[in-house]
Amino acid sequence: MKQLHIFFSLLLFSCASVQTLTGGDRDTTPPKVISTTTDSGTLHVATNQFTFIFDENIAATNVNELLLISPTQVKNPTLEVKGSVLKLTLNDTLIPNTTYTIKFNGCILDLNESNPMGDYSYLFSTGAYLDSTSVQGYVRNITTNQPCINCNIQLYTEQSDSVVLKQKPDYITKTNAQGFYTLTNLPNKIFKAVALLDENKNLLLDNKEFISLPLLVNTTHTNPDTIVVFPFFQHINYQASLVKTQEPGIIKIALNKPLIYPALLSLNDTSTSYKLTPLKDTIICDLLPYRDTTLISLQIDTTKFYFTNIFSANNLLKAPDIDYYSNNSNTLVLKSTTRISNLNHNAFKLRNTNSIIDIQNITNEDHLIFIKFNSIDLPNQVEVLQDGITDIYGNNNSLISKNITLTRNLNSNLKIN
Repeated sequence: MKQLHIFFSLLLFSCASVQTLTGGDRDTTPPKVISTTTDSGTLHVATNQFTFIFDENIAATNVNELLLISPTQVKNPTLEVKGSVLKLTLNDTLIPNTTYTIKFNGCILDLNESNPMGDYSYLFSTGAYLDSTSVQGYVRNITTNQPCINCNIQLYTEQSDSVVLKQKPDYITKTNAQGFYTLTNLPNKIFKAVALLDENKNLLLDNKEFISLPLLVNTTHTNPDTIVVFPFFQHINYQASLVKTQEPGIIKIALNKPLIYPALLSLNDTSTSYKLTPLKDTIICDLLPYRDTTLISLQIDTTKFYFTNIFSANNLLKAPDIDYYSNNSNTLVLKSTTRISNLNHNAFKLRNTNSIIDIQNITNEDHLIFIKFNSIDLPNQVEVLQDGITDIYGNNNSLISKNITLTRNLNSNLKIN
């Protein structure tokens, strides 16, 4: 009997094990608003104090940087947090007949795990209706060609060029991880809009911050295309220099910093349009020269620059010729020695050792000619019959026949996760 008792004691001991209490899975749920003193969407609001009750205890962080209120407040609002209750006080006088939008934008966290509250908007109107128009789009950083994340979109009713330097915006939002933004509940107005990567969070453009060209946005019309931001150098005066080129059909003016506001360009006292390079620091202008000397005037803000462009008229007599390179397996890119005015598509032939290769289409831009073809066999010869290319000076090419070497691009576009 004693041996049986020892056996059961050992069995019970071997079945028991000590486990550490884990406390369950980590809380990853952000706090949620369960009630407000003034309901979202209320009209004829006269109070400047609003109370938000959450489903758990909360904390506030980086309020002046993250909290978004439109129209923008000149005086920073006051936030008081006690347990699960948040009291928000607007310290500016409310504007009559105006729709206000409040976005906490990650400044409210749960107390224990610091999970930021997600996309939550609270709105009210001091008038008889809620504004309902909106603006949305994307912002891209031109230096990285990537989406501009946490970039301000700032709207101004003031239309002056210097407003972003001196005045806080009337309406504001931020871009998300994809560079996308949306501004809702806007009035039917025309705004000056800029994208600003605001490093010091003061809502003003400062030296070396990234800014877009200003554009006018009509909230009743189609939204603007993708906005591009580039670095701004405020405390450096503009300097411009004429870039020497081999061809008289183009003028390039290099700047010491990106051109933010439109400049005035004149050739021989005639106002002329221009293009900018992607970094906005070089002005490019097409020139069809009728004289050996071109007088150039460039005005940026109140500063004027003057240049004289001199070239030899003998350059105008040169017939266009071509060189080539390939940008993918089924497009042949030709580069003309002069800028192109017109092409005779029937004058272009692609051949390989065995046959003529069918051309799908031909397009051109400035000096470049793009020939698309659909063939397993790659061409090894390109031919341009006489008068196939006409340049901007009216010159036509002589017969061109060049041997070429193309290789098939073996890189696959297939991506497998």
